[in-house]
Amino acid sequence: MDKDTGTYLGRPIVEAAELEHAQNWLGASLGPSAAWPEFQMALDPTGIMLYEAPLKAGREGLASGLVIDWPRRWRERADYGDLVATIDTLDTDPRFGRYYEHAREFAAYSASNPDWYKHLPVREPDEAD
Repeated sequence: MDKDTGTYLGRPIVEAAELEHAQNWLGASLGPSAAWPEFQMALDPTGIMLYEAPLKAGREGLASGLVIDWPRRWRERADYGDLVATIDTLDTDPRFGRYYEHAREFAAYSASNPDWYKHLPVREPDEAD
């Protein structure tokens, strides 16, 4: 931490930068540091979900398996319109088609698993908590 500039460069920031370049979709994955139980307990489970986001070849292991559930937020906004139709209108360049296809797949997964977190085991705090 550089107190004079308020700059923090640590493992989570490095993870985010590496993961941003490794993703093969329109979405946001959380890095391995997001697996820290105390961090996860502070998250709103309706804003994230367990999902193996598509990564570029050779970049496996950079993601935690947690992603931002952005399609849920889209669905909550009635004025946004149909998500898949919007993705379709953006998908105009075949070089990037896989990103949009993966986004459509995730949108469908999100819609079919809105209560994913209700099936997770509850972690009981230990004496150190």
